[in-house]
Amino acid sequence: MARSNPPDDGLATTMGVALRARRTEMRLSLSETARRASVSTSYLSAVENGTSVASLPVLSRIAHALEASIGELLAGQTASTVRLGHLDETPGTSNLSSPALQMKIAAHTSDAEESGQCPFPIERASVVVYVRRGTLEVTVDGEHWRLDEGDALHAQEPAELTWRVSEPPTTAIWTVAPSAVT
Repeated sequence: MARSNPPDDGLATTMGVALRARRTEMRLSLSETARRASVSTSYLSAVENGTSVASLPVLSRIAHALEASIGELLAGQTASTVRLGHLDETPGTSNLSSPALQMKIAAHTSDAEESGQCPFPIERASVVVYVRRGTLEVTVDGEHWRLDEGDALHAQEPAELTWRVSEPPTTAIWTVAPSAVT
């Protein structure tokens, strides 16, 4: 059974429009396409309407039912996005990721004795923090870690993640992405 994740509006809409266009082009009903893809009609409708995003295995079955590849369905539907970021040494957070991506990336430079939380929501997410310079003390679900320059830490779906600067100045790169559907 497919897991329904909160959709990214751009991806959900793009996918839904492409699937509906292909289904209409093939003159298939919603229920016939759902049957061919082994999904419920209501689920396929939610995917087409952009209120749900199909997992990759389910999307593959739907594409197969529509006699197309995932690439063919989404070709020309997404715009190329390029975003230039810059790591600078002034204190604060710089968002380095594109709004078009589900993965979020930020650089945070801190002075002595600063502390805080991950710059992005971490619920059902995979979090990686890389220390570019300085030293960062990170606490993940009550377990403490000391990260020196060049160190990285990965936390899969942490409930709580906090940090504290022990040696200023410190610059850390934070990356947060939705956890993979299992």
